[in-house]
Amino acid sequence: MTDNIKKIFSQNIELLALVDKAVIYFREQQYDKALGISAQTVTKIKDMTDAVIEDREYFRLVSVESVMEMLEGLLETKKKKDYVLLADLFEMQLSAFICNVQELIINKESFLAFDEDVYHEKIELLSARITESLEADFTDQDMIDRCRVNQNAELERDLEPGELLKEGYRVEFTSGGQMTIGSVDIQGREFYLHSNNKVCMEAFLLAKSWAAKDTDTYVIYGMGMGYHIQELLYVEPDARLEIYESDINILKLFCAFSNLKELLCDDEIKIVYDPDGSRMRKRLLNIRENEKVCVHYPSLCNIKDEDRKEMLMEYIPWAKLIEEC
Repeated sequence: MTDNIKKIFSQNIELLALVDKAVIYFREQQYDKALGISAQTVTKIKDMTDAVIEDREYFRLVSVESVMEMLEGLLETKKKKDYVLLADLFEMQLSAFICNVQELIINKESFLAFDEDVYHEKIELLSARITESLEADFTDQDMIDRCRVNQNAELERDLEPGELLKEGYRVEFTSGGQMTIGSVDIQGREFYLHSNNKVCMEAFLLAKSWAAKDTDTYVIYGMGMGYHIQELLYVEPDARLEIYESDINILKLFCAFSNLKELLCDDEIKIVYDPDGSRMRKRLLNIRENEKVCVHYPSLCNIKDEDRKEMLMEYIPWAKLIEEC
């Protein structure tokens, strides 16, 4: 894969996230926010289309004429201030075009987005963040040391694709080029942790639904691939986030296949590895008025212990109805 193709693929992930946010704000008639995001996309759209045209032999299935026609349509509609149509063009033409480019690259390259050096770097960062949470929550140094040794042993164990597949885990590309995870619940039913389609749009909508007035700390169960975490930070940039996760394999898959390394470097994010659910249970007993508990439902489905699931379902009342269906 050439550097130009890598650059297009990486930048398209960022561009698609912006385009999807703009579409949502246009639909909500929050035109100030939509146009603000739209302004951020101008240079990125030009860079992307220029790169595609420059490497037209690689993208021979993409018509240069259709690209230029799409760009002209976007500019003309924006000038007319027809924001209903502009949202349509963003969603039905630009977003679709970006996804087609991503799919073409994925199919031509047949690559798996795994870099061993990057993976081990993320594992070290994650281990340090988990250790920080232990030191913040406990005073017994012997217990902290034991937990750290156990956690590091689990994190440092090599990823074994064959074993993960046997346990029901799978990793797949989404239409935008990011990765999603599939797993199985306690009854052996398969499910996904994130959308296979517009994963950033899904995460953004979830984050908007979680955002609450007068809340400065969000206590969240479920790390997943971190998309909902990233989008909550976008919606609530000044908030503090506490992320609890009980599945070590999810944390390792995050390090292996998520492009959100920055989540491991943000001092406003606390990451808690909680294999038996005891730390989450203790935390739920001490929720203050300015704090909110949020549960990532697909991550809840990944819990194999019924008591722990029951504890978290109290914070999403409709979950019990879903579980009984």
